[in-house]
Amino acid sequence: MPRGLWTQAITVLTRTAPTLDALAERLADREPQRRETDSPNPWMGSPEGLMVPYRPEVNGWIELDVVPSPYPDPMGDPQSDPDLFGAWTMGSFGPGAFPGNLSRAVRHCVACPEAAEVAAAEHGAFVRARIAYVYGAGENAVMEPEDRDPVDELWTLADLASTLLEDDDALAWFHPGGEVLLDAPTLATALKNAVRHRVPPLDVFAHVRIFQIGDVDGWAVMDTVGTTLLGLPDNEACVPRDRDPNEIASWLRQIQIYMLESGPVIEVGHMVDGPGGDWRAIAVAEGLVEPPRPTLRWAPEGVELPDVLAPDDAPKPE
Repeated sequence: MPRGLWTQAITVLTRTAPTLDALAERLADREPQRRETDSPNPWMGSPEGLMVPYRPEVNGWIELDVVPSPYPDPMGDPQSDPDLFGAWTMGSFGPGAFPGNLSRAVRHCVACPEAAEVAAAEHGAFVRARIAYVYGAGENAVMEPEDRDPVDELWTLADLASTLLEDDDALAWFHPGGEVLLDAPTLATALKNAVRHRVPPLDVFAHVRIFQIGDVDGWAVMDTVGTTLLGLPDNEACVPRDRDPNEIASWLRQIQIYMLESGPVIEVGHMVDGPGGDWRAIAVAEGLVEPPRPTLRWAPEGVELPDVLAPDDAPKPE
């Protein structure tokens, strides 16, 4: 999927388009600066916006602009809507943005389902916040510093979004790359819990979903979306009917935290203790469900998988 210049991007869905003056006033303690752009494509960047310092010593800034229309979930068409399609292919909606992000975020929202539906249906504009490290840099500048910290980037954007959501016209945090849609109270609670437990707020950055694959009886799949934006693969678990989905969701979060601490050390063939027994990593492949991204697929040890879930080269149960 396209990334463009930006290492991270989030949006705040709003009923109407806020003015830049209102945004600047609300973010005054972050010392925002006005900026103008001559971009011929409004989907790539609004004519005017704000720049908020974020690691300016390495040319890092947060660019904010207001898009006075609903979030473009289909992401355009090269024939009928080339401006939108071109902006998407240039990464203007951030890494992980893919057609259907918003509709899937609503469909799989369990934290605040009613608020998610309202936000998606009633928003008429959105504020876009994107981080890049090229503002004011020379022609040969690197796209990102060696010590870039994607978790800190998303923490910073979540904190900024919390401030924007204090406005009565703001509806929800929407992180396209993680397909996470949260109202202001749910976002605030998630961030407070993460601080209290000293862990990254993964439920803000990345989603856990459950779905069926085709008409396979007795099986479901649970996966994560958004971990790739932290520099790690997403995970998906092949779930037989006798396993508790809530336990598996918690287990997938534990795997995320372990990999954040240790790096991408889990490989195909590795086995770990999980809900109901041992689970084995059986493949690294593109996810079974959109958006397309690399996933590490897990299956309970010793259980025969349906063909649709078992890669051709997966180890067979003993």
